[in-house]
Amino acid sequence: MTCEDVRLAAMALADGEEPALAREVIEVHVAGCMRCQQDLDALTAQARMWRSYSRRSYATDLWPAIETRLGRWRPRLAILVLLLVAFRVLEVAPARAAGLWFPLLAIVAAGVVFALLQQNPFTINTELRLDAEES
Repeated sequence: MTCEDVRLAAMALADGEEPALAREVIEVHVAGCMRCQQDLDALTAQARMWRSYSRRSYATDLWPAIETRLGRWRPRLAILVLLLVAFRVLEVAPARAAGLWFPLLAIVAAGVVFALLQQNPFTINTELRLDAEES
């Protein structure tokens, strides 16, 4: 049994896991080994420090702003869904070879979708603000 074995077992015990060594064996070794005692004291102090920290909680509720933005998009999203369903039906329809018309139809449909959304789909907006913050 080495000091490393005792330290690993003591860390497992501190984490609430089942250590490889019995608690009594760990305690006897730590009582007689100054280096292990110092290491475990440092680990205990560090664990105490981590427990003293808490996660920051935010009082701002973002859902009302998200819900408002989604509400404005509902008619556009319905049209988008209808266009996508129509496109899928045309794609699956085994009528006849459409040649170049089918890829052209896809490009036109994408243009219509972008026009309906009235937004460049390739830009990413990472800011989300509540209406109260904007004024």
